[in-house]
Amino acid sequence: MVEESSPTKFTEQQIAEREKLIAFWIDFQKKSNGTTRLELQGDTLVIIPLKIKENLLRDKKDLARNYHPKTMYNGATCSGLGIKMIQVRSYSENNLLSILKCEDN
Repeated sequence: MVEESSPTKFTEQQIAEREKLIAFWIDFQKKSNGTTRLELQGDTLVIIPLKIKENLLRDKKDLARNYHPKTMYNGATCSGLGIKMIQVRSYSENNLLSILKCEDN
């Protein structure tokens, strides 16, 4: 679901790309019996893995880095999706596990 909780204005192209990302993610999760939710909240990509309760990685940003659009969605860009931040949150307590500024490199 595309939710615009911030005053960010998205272009028609960004909205279309965001809808494609959500459709891709739903399909990917079905095919892989996945247990990770993806939400677009304004200009933030929120990832909610149902089975991860804490971030055990040395560099806490690495968890969010795994969900960068370039990595997980066919080389997509942050700007193309209108995303400025990537957050990974725990499902059970909604704790912030990892956060990363979304930049196109």
